[in-house]
Amino acid sequence: MTNKTLTFKEYLSKKLLPYKIALPISLSILTALFAAYAILVFYSENDRSFVRAIAPHISTLVETQDGPELQRFITSVAEEKNVILNITKNKEIIASSSDNTLIGKPYHLDGIKVLGIESGLSTQYIVSKTEIKRDGGPLTSKGTIYLLNPTLDLFSMVLGVAIIVFLLSFILLNVLATKIISTAQKSIEPIKDLEKSIYDLKKFGEVNLEGYLRIEELENIYNAILTTNSQLKISNNHLAESKGRELAVEAYKKLIHDLHTPVAALKQMIKVINKDGISEDKKDFAKHRVAEIAEQILFQVKASKGNLKVEINPNDLNINESVKKAAGQAQMAMADYENIEIVERYESILTNVAHDNMMLGRAISNLVVNAIEASKNIVEVAVQKLEKEISISVSDDGDGIQEEMVSLFLQGRGKSKKKNGLGIGLSSANHIVRLHGGKIIYRKSHLGGACFDIRLQG
Repeated sequence: MTNKTLTFKEYLSKKLLPYKIALPISLSILTALFAAYAILVFYSENDRSFVRAIAPHISTLVETQDGPELQRFITSVAEEKNVILNITKNKEIIASSSDNTLIGKPYHLDGIKVLGIESGLSTQYIVSKTEIKRDGGPLTSKGTIYLLNPTLDLFSMVLGVAIIVFLLSFILLNVLATKIISTAQKSIEPIKDLEKSIYDLKKFGEVNLEGYLRIEELENIYNAILTTNSQLKISNNHLAESKGRELAVEAYKKLIHDLHTPVAALKQMIKVINKDGISEDKKDFAKHRVAEIAEQILFQVKASKGNLKVEINPNDLNINESVKKAAGQAQMAMADYENIEIVERYESILTNVAHDNMMLGRAISNLVVNAIEASKNIVEVAVQKLEKEISISVSDDGDGIQEEMVSLFLQGRGKSKKKNGLGIGLSSANHIVRLHGGKIIYRKSHLGGACFDIRLQG
């Protein structure tokens, strides 16, 4: 599952989510704990001050053993303060503002001590206590005053403070996060401007940040990209010139190679015309072929303009006739190979096929010339109809080619073993066939050598 690309606003919202939720919760808890601690301190000090204030009067009532007045006093004070007062002597309750049945029973309550708070904490009360004594009274009365302040009110107050703090924190932090997102959104507008400038590098100008703060880092990025782009353009021009020269050299090599066959054929036709003892019909045919071959040579030389850009002009023509003419031209060019037999096989059912007879003939001539040079005794040229394709195969009985080298030859990167050979005949033929929408297939020939099979859509 791929991660969704977020806008900058969505990205900020996602990143600030902990601050919008977790932070208010954490802050409210901390504030509640602090408030609880502060309230405990306040209650503890307040209660202890109050107990110390009433201790002298209670001491007098205990000394005079005025039990009813003592009970009335602590009950009145406890109701006014909403607390519980228990008075002990010798660790037994002698008066209680909450439950008279406790009188005479043992009593001791300290509670849990909290750092910084002198009062103790029980599950229900804040426990504040002091000894029963007064100035000028007995040094010790062995009595204690217990003030129990219920914690329910304390917890209610703490909960209320926590809720208020949470709501305020949540609202304020959300407003702050929204403000941050809005500010951040505005802050990336120069980046958007930089992005537009980078996409528009062809205009080559200084970065335009009008209406925004000029940001040095953004300008440095833009200028670095601008400089790099300029250097790349210069390098690309140099590379294009170098590649152009390389292509021109390769193209002229192909031109020279492909002119070899028609020039050689032209030479043979001229010999026929000038040779004594040749019938007039054969001389007329030779004269006609001289004109055709000369036209082909002129076309190939003309194509050299523009780095020998090869184009085809397909017409519905008889494919058998085109192949016969190309094979015949190759035979004439290779007339010195008198011991090589050329066998031609054509299917009579073939109809016209869209092709450029001159360019396709050039490709076929290259294959036939290569086959004659590689052959020992026989070369076969065959044209047949397959299911949806036309097959033009050129086979020989030579030594064949290593299959791993075929693709290199078809791409023009193979090295020919022939004397003075450039090894580019196959690449030229392959290029022409591909312009026709076809392909060249290599396989081992049934004659024992190589077979190159041109496949065209039929």
